[in-house]
Amino acid sequence: MVWLKRFFNFYLEASIHVALSVYALTFITLTKFNLPYDENSLYIAFYGTILGYNFVKFYPVLKRQRFKLNLKLKLVLLVSFFSGLLLINYGVKIQTKLVLFLIVFGLVTLLYVLPLKSQKTLRTFPRIKIFVIALVWSSVALFLPIIQNNVIVSIDVWLTFIQYFSLVLVLMLPFEIRDLKYDLPGLKTLPQVFGIKKTKRFGAILLIVFFLIEFLKNETTISNRIVIGIVALLLFVLLKFTSEKQGKYYSSFFVEAIPVVWLLLLLNF
Repeated sequence: MVWLKRFFNFYLEASIHVALSVYALTFITLTKFNLPYDENSLYIAFYGTILGYNFVKFYPVLKRQRFKLNLKLKLVLLVSFFSGLLLINYGVKIQTKLVLFLIVFGLVTLLYVLPLKSQKTLRTFPRIKIFVIALVWSSVALFLPIIQNNVIVSIDVWLTFIQYFSLVLVLMLPFEIRDLKYDLPGLKTLPQVFGIKKTKRFGAILLIVFFLIEFLKNETTISNRIVIGIVALLLFVLLKFTSEKQGKYYSSFFVEAIPVVWLLLLLNF
């Protein structure tokens, strides 16, 4: 079973799990707005997430090690390389305006680890890290299929954006709490500034917003509201039991799987 555990760890470390979550959130957009299966949008979200996350996570490591690679890094680079090729394959099939849209978020990813004139990266600017991540996740998962399928950006679309943004912010909070003992004080993460209890309260407020927004939409169903309620409750429980000493897979697998759970509920309810 050792090989299975190693494979699972690699699945997480190579950003395949988080990419599956972004894929699921993109699929939710297709389902909510009654759009046809959109392979280009789904796989651009999936492979783009793998490439972007691995760049952010491993570029500093590669830079420090002067590109002396161990087996794990070689495999991650291989996965990232093929993800890049597949991203290009699907990227050439979408509308030109969407290519420009993706370039903007590609630049945001670069600036997340490459320093500006101040020698700071977006990652090291105080307070903004999780908000940048939430903005990228929400914009890609929502507007990529919306624009690709020429959907009018209605009030329901903007309300869904607020839902996604709120959800992703809450998904990030257990990671912020987990990393509290490692993060530099200058980052001023929410747990550093407000403490763990107030951070959890903030997450609870966001989950209430996430749930109630469904009642403001012009086009929704009772089953959608029930599913949203279940998702909010599940994430609330995970947030409530989050601690600095959480298990290895608590945030990186269980918390990050919430969009996948949401999709499965939506498809089967």
